[in-house]
Amino acid sequence: MTSFTPNGTLGQICTLVGAGKPLKMLTKQPGICEAYLKSVFKEYDKKNLLQQMGDKDYQADEQAGRSFRNQCEALPDQMPEQILDDLRTQLNDYIDRNVPPQEIYRIRHLHNLYENVYRPGPRLDAPITDAEQQWLLQSSNTLVIALLGPPFNLPALATVIAGGTPQQVSGALETGALLSNMTGIAAAFHQKPTPGLFVKQKIEIQGKGSGKSNNLSLCRGDPVDVGTGSLLQQLSVLTLPGSLPLTLSRAYRSCAGHGGVFGPKWTDEWSASLTVHDGDLHFTDGEGVVLYYPIPQDGIFHDALNSRQAHFRLAGDIHRELTVFDRRSQQTRVFSASCSETYLLSAIYDRSGNRIDFIRTDSLLTDIRHSDGYTLALDWQNQQLMSIDLVTPQHQRLVTCHYDSNGFLAECDTFQFSHLWHEYSPEGYMTRWRDTDKTCVDIVYDAQGRVLSTLSTEGYYSDHFVYNDEEKCTTYQDAEGGESHYWYDEDGLVTRSTDPLGREEISIWDNTRLLSRTDALGRTTEYRYNEEGDIRQVALPGGHSLRYEYNDAGQLTQLTAPGNQVWLWAYDDHGSMVSLTDPQGRSQQFSYSEQGNLLQRITPGGATWHWDYNALHQVRQTTAPDGGVTHTEQDILGRLLSVKDPLGFTTQFRHSKKHAGPQGSVEEINRPDGVRELMRHNSEKLPESVADGEGKTTRYEYGAFDLLTAVIRPDGERLECRYDKLTRLTDIINAEGESYHLTYDKAGQLIAETDFTGRTLRYEYDAAGRCICTIFPDGTHLNRRYNVTDQVTDEEVTQGDSTRVLSATTFRYDSLYRLVEAKNDDATVIYEYDEAGRITAETLNGRRTEYTWEKERDYISQRTTEGLTEYFTRGFMGELEQWQLDSHA
Repeated sequence: MTSFTPNGTLGQICTLVGAGKPLKMLTKQPGICEAYLKSVFKEYDKKNLLQQMGDKDYQADEQAGRSFRNQCEALPDQMPEQILDDLRTQLNDYIDRNVPPQEIYRIRHLHNLYENVYRPGPRLDAPITDAEQQWLLQSSNTLVIALLGPPFNLPALATVIAGGTPQQVSGALETGALLSNMTGIAAAFHQKPTPGLFVKQKIEIQGKGSGKSNNLSLCRGDPVDVGTGSLLQQLSVLTLPGSLPLTLSRAYRSCAGHGGVFGPKWTDEWSASLTVHDGDLHFTDGEGVVLYYPIPQDGIFHDALNSRQAHFRLAGDIHRELTVFDRRSQQTRVFSASCSETYLLSAIYDRSGNRIDFIRTDSLLTDIRHSDGYTLALDWQNQQLMSIDLVTPQHQRLVTCHYDSNGFLAECDTFQFSHLWHEYSPEGYMTRWRDTDKTCVDIVYDAQGRVLSTLSTEGYYSDHFVYNDEEKCTTYQDAEGGESHYWYDEDGLVTRSTDPLGREEISIWDNTRLLSRTDALGRTTEYRYNEEGDIRQVALPGGHSLRYEYNDAGQLTQLTAPGNQVWLWAYDDHGSMVSLTDPQGRSQQFSYSEQGNLLQRITPGGATWHWDYNALHQVRQTTAPDGGVTHTEQDILGRLLSVKDPLGFTTQFRHSKKHAGPQGSVEEINRPDGVRELMRHNSEKLPESVADGEGKTTRYEYGAFDLLTAVIRPDGERLECRYDKLTRLTDIINAEGESYHLTYDKAGQLIAETDFTGRTLRYEYDAAGRCICTIFPDGTHLNRRYNVTDQVTDEEVTQGDSTRVLSATTFRYDSLYRLVEAKNDDATVIYEYDEAGRITAETLNGRRTEYTWEKERDYISQRTTEGLTEYFTRGFMGELEQWQLDSHA
């Protein structure tokens, strides 16, 4: 068994040995892989330098030669002759059966590649079909299509497809044909291999890199990553909507050393980069995670993946330009050489052609230009970012920064999000941070930059962290006296944990992929992945599974849920979803503009929605299925300025000029009937007061961490909120001084709530955190039991300490976890379902009610009880148009 695939990436070809004649093996001729490339060089060496520079075909020829060499070198030294013969037979069979042209083309390419390598020389091949020519022309962005024959003295397919004359074809026969880099070849490479012959894989680098994504970090307290001891801050900076949203965030890790536009220790999306280190190319993403990719001998990457973050695909020429495609966002980042062995982000584009360009001056990012028509300008002083401004189509300061004497970010004021100050030790460890109001946190570190303790001025998060390096265990001692333990691996991923109640959870990782998680009851959820790194199965504790399938771009195409319920997704060539089909075969259809804007949605019942957009790709008109048209107006930040409803009535919104906070920045609402509402916000961009149309004002007060501490109603009545040291709500106090009190255990579970009258409800939990008993003020106990999927199976009522059961209720479920029966001493309820999971019958103590549903929509059309039938008719919008009882309308 030898590792290879026909497109030059690692894979496997298997030689199957059985009874009968021995297999005849073909041997790769010495020098065959380099021969075509050498012929290209020899041909162009006859020309002088100016002729070479002016020859537009040279680059394509050279790239074709390198491509052939890479594919050839990946093949084994020997191959069974039977494989080549089988491919020829399969090619002829595909042509005879009118198989789709891309499939014919794929087999043709594989066959010709192996013939070129193992049986070079003249041969008679099946001519290319008209369907293949048409498909290639539609798929290609060049006029010259790759020649599928051997590289020497064979029919020039490129010339034929380009409309060449017989004389031109003859000329191509004499000179040899060109292999051009075009999408048809790429499509062929990405097709699935012939069943039984090849196992396709990408060039995969197992586990080479450093750091981990923030979403894999288990954090406690302020927050602190218990796997590394790092203080972790993730803060949004700006976001601009549109065809391709532009976002910027900043992230800080005390134990990390990366930097970005906000200076040392702070990473961000715009500072992603590629750098050369000791024969590897290092990709540093927006969170400071570094992935290592060995540099190929020719410096050309072909969709290389690193299993540490398998959703990234690295491609391009290290001598020119490199790209990283993200299968999750369906966006491609372009990196251009900045200085020796460093490549900086120069563009981001999506599959609809929307693009963001990052313009640099002396390696500093100075301008950002969006294809939607707006531009951002970045101002620098002494190599430090001072501000970010929106300059077209209107001017708005979005970010302002200041730095301390050591170059660390000391203040960052954003128009849309937070305004924070930071202080650091000389090493760059953040020792304090504060906001514009009452939040101020102090942090103490060890020599390695791991957090030892945190404390805020109002007493919140007075936490401590203890590290056992030998056992790789972090102990978290929280401000309420709870103690948790976390064991971690070399990547800082938590593999085992115990909470303050001693409940244990086990996680198993493969590199950075979670394989399984087992809770304190021993229930295990398993995760399985395909070779592209996409999750393909989630095996649930109850024995059922969720299964996922994807297309070549990494988009979900099929979900199979328990009960063989299958959901299907289909996409167009730009990656936009064009249909969604549910398990009942009902399909929703979607259509888009060239920029990927959703223009139309047709529901299974035929109801159709239409959308229209402005120049910034924001919705300006929505047409409902009933023909009603709603007009909307937004500013460039996506804030709603006005809404005109289908009846012609307009509501207008005026926003703050000081901020565009995530919780809203509306200062005034003018409604169609003349009612005017007013709002004010505090320095944290939180609502401070709201005056309704009658002038009645409600006010809000906040404490540290923006916790709501009081609400003052228009009549002056005051409600106060209090919290424990972990910011959990503990008391609501009304104007009379009465309190609604909440009590938690060491693990943070609510164990008691006492209402304003002094009556207390108490709760008890099992090891999985499920409430197994509710104790009422009169001493009544409601006890619960669960199945493995967390569904209540039994409820029993007891009194006080007695074990005598006063009443019992049982719940029964079908194999799809649907409730089919609830039964106690007084009543029995039975449910029946259709294949869509909708209730079709409900029987209460023998009294049966049946439901009939619309086929295309989830609306009840009939309801029959004891022979009496109701009929319901609904419009496109789901509104009830007619109700009929038997024959009476």
